[in-house]
Amino acid sequence: MSAELLNNRIQTLNVVTPYVGLYYSMSWVRKNVLHLSEEEIEEMAAEIEEEQEQQMAIAAAEAAKQQVLASTQVPVPGMGGGGGGGFPPGGGGMPR
Repeated sequence: MSAELLNNRIQTLNVVTPYVGLYYSMSWVRKNVLHLSEEEIEEMAAEIEEEQEQQMAIAAAEAAKQQVLASTQVPVPGMGGGGGGGFPPGGGGMPR
């Protein structure tokens, strides 16, 4: 497929996208705007599902990593946790 043809299809897709689910089905768009065959539609669906599963696995691993890091942090005396910035209450941190 030429770049110009693909570009035209994507431009048309951008025009009809706000109407998908209102006036057009995604299936209709895939067949009539993108001109995908049934086989291509099935391949794309499988690829999209696989990519989504990979992204979910990455997100879950990142969340687990963050949870481990948060649970292993040891508070350092006088270094926060209370939100006071290390200054005594009411002191404002500025000498008088």
